[in-house]
Amino acid sequence: MARRANHELDPKQDAKLEHELQVARYLASAFIAQSHGIGMDYAHKKYAHMPVGSFWVDIARQVIAHTAKDGGQPDFSTTIQ
Repeated sequence: MARRANHELDPKQDAKLEHELQVARYLASAFIAQSHGIGMDYAHKKYAHMPVGSFWVDIARQVIAHTAKDGGQPDFSTTIQ
């Protein structure tokens, strides 16, 4: 089955992709803020417009899936004590 062009995506799929990109940008900004010792707000403002790589999109998908599966509740069984 041929893939649709970007302008032909259905609205539901387009919203899902946009949400994944938004989460990926926040995760990348958090990493940049931590590694550079700057504030999260500043890092997001400065770097959010830049493209994110597939690594960050994959991590965002995992975060979204994990929070959806557990209803957003933390899993304390894997927390370091």
